[in-house]
Amino acid sequence: MTLKKRLIRTFILSLVGLAIGAFIAWIQIQDQQSSGDIDISSAPVSQAVKGIALDGRFELVNDQGVTVTQADYDGQYKLIYFGFTYCPAICPTELQKISQVMNALDERKAQKIQPLFITVDPERDTVEVMHDYVGMFHPDLVGLTGTPAQIDRVKQGFKVFSTKVQSEDATDYSVDHSSFIYFMNPDNQVISIYRIQDDVDMITADIVRHLTQS
Repeated sequence: MTLKKRLIRTFILSLVGLAIGAFIAWIQIQDQQSSGDIDISSAPVSQAVKGIALDGRFELVNDQGVTVTQADYDGQYKLIYFGFTYCPAICPTELQKISQVMNALDERKAQKIQPLFITVDPERDTVEVMHDYVGMFHPDLVGLTGTPAQIDRVKQGFKVFSTKVQSEDATDYSVDHSSFIYFMNPDNQVISIYRIQDDVDMITADIVRHLTQS
C-alpha cells in the first residue's frame, strides 16, 4: 500500500478512533495504576503531574535527517506525542488534536511551542517516512526517529509503554502503546499530561493558562 493510500485510510479510521479513544484510555490507566506508572485518571490535568518525574532528555534524528537533542528546543514549550505512522486510528487522531490546539492559539503563543512526534516503531519509521507523515499535520510538527536503542532510552525517560503485536498471518505487525500528550516547559519539565479523552478546548485553555502565568 502506498503512503498516500495508507494516510487516506488512516484519516478515515481516525474517526473511529474518536469513538474508541476513551475506552482505550481507561484500559491504559488501569494498567498503569497496577504497574505503578503514570496515574492521571482522576486528577485535574494541571495537578496530574505532581510527583511524576520524567526525564525529557533525548538524542534522536528529525524528519530532515538532522541529529537533535532536547537542547535544540531550549527556550520553547513542547507538546510531545509518542506513536507510529502505521497506527490506524489513535495516533492520527491525537496528532490532529495537537494541530487543532496549535491553530487555536494566537500566533504569539503558538510560536512559543514546538510540537514533536516521536516514533515507537523506528524499524519502519525512517526519516523519509516520518517526513512524509508529519507533513499531513501541522506545519510546525517535527517527527523524531532513531535507532531502537535511542528510542528505548527516550521511552524509558518518558515512561512510555509500547510492544509489537504480530498479525495473525505473521506478515506484518502493529504496536500497542500508551497514548498521552506531554506538555513541557522551557526548562524541560513536564507541566501537564493530556489523555485521549481531553479535548482541544480543554487542552488549549490549560496551555494558555500556563503561558499566561509564565
